[in-house]
Amino acid sequence: MEKPAAPAAALTRAVCAIEGDIPREGDEIDRLPGSRDYDRTVIDTGSGERLLCREVEAAGWRAARG
Repeated sequence: MEKPAAPAAALTRAVCAIEGDIPREGDEIDRLPGSRDYDRTVIDTGSGERLLCREVEAAGWRAARG
């Protein structure tokens, strides 16, 4: 029997470095490593935020400014 895939919560920034952030304004923002606020962002999966593994996954999220 095959082992089930690891849950998305188990993904780490080492594997999935793009942060899918939803600030108070409600915009879906993708933050790339080295962008402004990347190191300060805390991902809250309960509010729909997530780590994204590829830029393709970030489709629909706007790029962070700065």
